[in-house]
Amino acid sequence: MTDKKKIDPNHAHKERPAITKKKEKVKAVSKQLAKTKTVALLNVRNLPDRILQKARKQLRGKAQFVMAKNTVLKRSLEASEAKELSKMIDSPTVVVISDEMSAYSIYKHFKDNKVNVAAKPGQIADRDINCSGRRN
Repeated sequence: MTDKKKIDPNHAHKERPAITKKKEKVKAVSKQLAKTKTVALLNVRNLPDRILQKARKQLRGKAQFVMAKNTVLKRSLEASEAKELSKMIDSPTVVVISDEMSAYSIYKHFKDNKVNVAAKPGQIADRDINCSGRRN
């Protein structure tokens, strides 16, 4: 005779706190997305935190940065009118939302404030690296 516990089908399953927080975050972000005029995605892979924080400071009051796990962001985008953007998330991403700025002006801000950073071990260069020691 084995001592197995019987599973009661009427027993309510208690959700883990982390799952509850993620569901609340999805609701909050999708609500924000529904109210805003402009939604942009920012790939933050290999982006140093100091550069991201500088951009957040420069755009304070004009744009809002939503940072969360990719699955939370994808579900939020799918629950809003910006469903097409959820397919574009394939690396660590930040959602930038704004009522004051257009998508072009957000893009232009990041393009104008581009900074070269030192490569870290294991990173893949996006352009040729001159190893001769001379500057071009």
